[in-house]
Amino acid sequence: MALQPGGAEVLITRFHDHGRVFRLPGPLRRALRYRVEQLNDAIDDVAALRGALCLDLDLIPGAYDPAAWSVDRLHPSERGHRMLAAGFVILLAGANVAILHPVELTCSGAGS
Repeated sequence: MALQPGGAEVLITRFHDHGRVFRLPGPLRRALRYRVEQLNDAIDDVAALRGALCLDLDLIPGAYDPAAWSVDRLHPSERGHRMLAAGFVILLAGANVAILHPVELTCSGAGS
């Protein structure tokens, strides 16, 4: 990746099981899960090939808590964004990147 020679750490994500966030009928849930698995396989290949740091959204504690999602259940809430940031901080710290400010999980805005 062109960013890495310049000293950047590249961060990517594996997707979660959307069927656990959206209450979907069985056939649609299975089809979506299959497609997300294919996407995650491709993401794993890129991470391995390019040495990118990869955050698995399925493994973030609290990822399936309704409070982690906005009302549309498509976008993370403030809490969800903070959880993502905390996950990335763990990856970056593991790569010996200095973390200047810790991520607080306490929400400060509306829609938390």
